Amino acid sequence: MSWRRLAAASAYMRTELETFERSGDALNLRTTSADVVGRQVEAMKTALQQLRDLRHFIGDTLQNLPDATLVFDAGGRLVLFNTAADRLLGDVLSVRRDPRPMFDLLGASDMTDLPLGEVQARDGRFLNVSESPLITGAGVCAGRVVRPTDVSEM
Repeated sequence: MSWRRLAAASAYMRTELETFERSGDALNLRTTSADVVGRQVEAMKTALQQLRDLRHFIGDTLQNLPDATLVFDAGGRLVLFNTAADRLLGDVLSVRRDPRPMFDLLGASDMTDLPLGEVQARDGRFLNVSESPLITGAGVCAGRVVRPTDVSEM
């Protein structure tokens, strides 16, 4: 029975890796190993490294944006933010990855009542808060990108 499970797992990995490569998301999953399992392991390692590289690229891009940017998942949990957001919101995000300081500052309890447009924050600053939904290829909202900008001097 274990050879059947191995054959099924191997067929699944082959199909998924081929689909991943055909989608254009993978750069090159060609391998040099002589046996089937070795080729699949090499291809999986390559695909995972590409995924890690992409994650670093996205993180580096976000960190280098000049404006405060926060990314929330569909459940309203803070998943990514940059140093500009950390500075704007009082250096509290990086310690706990907790969006409550932003919600408190804007008088909101969570993402559902986050005020948009020009808002006077509780500390007296004027912030322009904009947000964009993250829509998947299937048309599902996977989260939101929020950009609070301090416009007090204007």
